[in-house]
Amino acid sequence: MKPLIIAAVLMIAVSAIVAILPRYVYVSPFSSFYASGIVDHKKIGYGIDNGAQFATYTVSIRLFDDDPVNGMPSGTTLAYIVSKTDWDMIAWGDTVKIKLFPNAKAEVTELYTTLSPPEWQQQQLSLSVNFTSNKPSYTLGENASFRVSIANAPLNKDDSPYNVSISVFRNCLFFVFQNGKIIDMNQNPLETRPISLQPSEEVEYSFNWSIANVQPGVYYVRAYIGYLTDNEEATLMGTTTVQVIK
Repeated sequence: MKPLIIAAVLMIAVSAIVAILPRYVYVSPFSSFYASGIVDHKKIGYGIDNGAQFATYTVSIRLFDDDPVNGMPSGTTLAYIVSKTDWDMIAWGDTVKIKLFPNAKAEVTELYTTLSPPEWQQQQLSLSVNFTSNKPSYTLGENASFRVSIANAPLNKDDSPYNVSISVFRNCLFFVFQNGKIIDMNQNPLETRPISLQPSEEVEYSFNWSIANVQPGVYYVRAYIGYLTDNEEATLMGTTTVQVIK
């Protein structure tokens, strides 16, 4: 009789613990978990390993869902370690869906781009990024042409003009998205060159996207042009839309 009583007590105790503990305490290591949220910051951390410098790329995400893998409830913000490719294509204000891993690591599985400039860029009132296509719609097989310009042009004419130092890529990096999925991207090496933009000065780029093997619809195109020379985390980006028709 005593073994039965002991077993019953153990079952009740285990059930009580499971009911009290949050579900992330006992998630299966073989399960895949996902969460969605909005990007509110990007950072790069540098370290030294065996005398060699390495970079860690993190994206801070305000969670819409619980993160059961890292023990974070919805509504909180966590800096996730991501790949450099994911870091390059993300902008502040984007909505993302991520695959969750232990130790605050994540992989972006869906990205819904914002068309607004990041908060830091809105505060840097003298710097503007203009990103446009030469027409709003294209047919399959065409080359979509895009123009990117970065101008040192204060929005308020009463502001005192000053030079802005930027580092721009010799070949603009771009990404194409539809329904949260990355459809295409270029693979240009990210060699940079420094530019000191004087007041009223502008630097311009152009590139083409060869439209092939895609379905008709609306696509978001993001250009990653460079960053502020004294702040690599302040990325210069532009996003626009184009329509592909039959």
